[in-house]
Parts: sequence; C-alpha cells; structure tokens
Amino acid sequence: MKYTCLLWMSCMVQMAFAQHHLLFESKIYFEDAIGNKDTIEIAYDTTANSIYNPLLGEVDLDAPFNKVFEVRASHGLDWQRNSSECRLSRRIVGSCEKLIDILDPSNACYAGESILFFIKALHQPVKITWDRNAFEDNIKSCQGASFFITDYSYHISDPLSWIWFAKKRFACAGREDQFIVNLDKEYTDTAYSNEVTFSTTRAFSNGLTETISAVELNFENSDDFSPCQLISKTEYANHVAESNQFEKPYPNPAVNSIFIENPSINPVLSVTIFDQTGQFIKSCEWSDQFEKTHQIRVDDLNAGIYFIQYSHRNKEMHYGRFVK
Repeated sequence: MKYTCLLWMSCMVQMAFAQHHLLFESKIYFEDAIGNKDTIEIAYDTTANSIYNPLLGEVDLDAPFNKVFEVRASHGLDWQRNSSECRLSRRIVGSCEKLIDILDPSNACYAGESILFFIKALHQPVKITWDRNAFEDNIKSCQGASFFITDYSYHISDPLSWIWFAKKRFACAGREDQFIVNLDKEYTDTAYSNEVTFSTTRAFSNGLTETISAVELNFENSDDFSPCQLISKTEYANHVAESNQFEKPYPNPAVNSIFIENPSINPVLSVTIFDQTGQFIKSCEWSDQFEKTHQIRVDDLNAGIYFIQYSHRNKEMHYGRFVK
C-alpha cells in the first residue's frame, strides 16, 4: 500500500508538469574554487504558493549538507517567516504577482517572489552563473531589474545606500552573467552582523545544527527598487555624454589622475567612482567647494571603464565615465 501511494504521488507530480507550463523557469549554476559544481532549478507561477509546492517538484531536504560543496534554495517569504525552519529544496517554484500598467491596463506581466540560495562551500569563493537572457523583460515576465545580493540591508534602507559601501555586493541578473561571492566565516563574523546577513540555522535529521549563509535572488521590474538603477543611469549617461549637463573628466583615457572643472553656480561637493558592474570603488570630498578644478587620483585602479557620480551642492546628481 505504501508503495502504491508513492507511485501515485510520483504520477501526480509528472502529470502536473505535463499539464501546465510555468510562467518562468530557469537554472542557476554554482561552482566552488576547486571546480565542484551544483545546480538549482528556479521558477514561478500563478499556481504556486510562497511556502512549499511538492506537486511542482519541490522536495524538502532534511539530510545534512554535503561537507565539501552543496547548494539548496528556499522561498524568500518562507525564510522571512521563520529562518530556522524554512524548507530547503533543489528546486523552487515561487508565487508571483501580476503587475498592470496603469496607463495601459491591457499591458500586464508577472514578477516572482525572491529566492534564497544557501551555499555550503569548503573552498571559497563561489561563482554563480545564469542565463541573463532569461531575466530580460518579455510579454509574461517583468524582471529586467532583478538582482543577486548578499546583504539583507536593502530590505530596510534606501536603494541608493546599497551602493555606497565597498563591501555591498550585488549583480544585475539582466545585465551580467556571473556573481562571485565569498561567504566564509570572516564575512559572516566581521563584514556584517547577523542582522544584515542571509543565513539559516537548521537542525537536520542526524540531530546536528548547522548555520548556512545565503545569496538572495530578487525578481524586480523597477530600477527604482534595485541597485541596478546605478547601471541604468550610467548607461543613459553614455548616450548623452556630449551634453553639457554632464561633467567630463580629463584626460580620458586616464593614467595617474583625472580632473574635473568645477561649475561655479552649482559646485560639486563630492564624487563617487564605480566599476562597470556598479561596484563601489572610491569616493572623494572637497572642503573647498569653490575650487575651480578638482583632482582625483586613479593610479591605484585597474585598467577598465569606470563611472562617476557627481553630487552637487543643490543635491543634484550627474553621471559621467572615463577609461583607465
């Protein structure tokens, strides 16, 4: 009888997959520093809930993690409800929300709930890769500003603050195709407190309790609620770089220093430099806001393209770029 029930459940799962095509499906790939690999299947659909969907292929794993390398995932909402008891699976099919364009009600798409990837890795760092084409906006999905992030603080702070600190790490799913993270003990103990680190402390079937750190994938359709807003604004700046409203650093390409001419009417109080992925590099402030020319040392930067955010006295922000 027990065998019959298991067979029936297996058939039900297969029928569910066969009869219904999910709104979004993709895979996320993980690789540790010595080449061990793992894969997590992710999806979202209107038929799924935000806790547990066994008929859509989720399996609650209660055995301990592999000691060398393994990745499991959970629903973001399930983790927020009770982080120590969230279900861990190698496939997550989350719920989703229908978003309607107010100006055009016939234009609607869906955005999924967040997903957490719990990574047990003896050999750090871990490289996360994905198909970025899967995260482009289309007729059914609206997730062009989706991002991977290691820090919970974005839930409780203004989006712009996520990019001010060098160790605030994120990757834009629709603009990049990999994210390298180092969730070792030094990170969890010193870089951030427990309040801003994704983790679960889980008791497993062998009686042992283990704390595993995580990376969150946040499905987001609006740059206003994503650290990817920096990327979109600087990309916009590229197209209008010849406009006088954006300061132009020189020399460009740079060698040891760049200079900017400080406007007298609305002087620049500080500048912040980011790399192409939106990673914070350095910031500079000036005590003499009316100094005609500002100098910024860049001899410590690697070769590449960098973006500058200019903060003015009237709190306006402009953007530019330079090549090193």
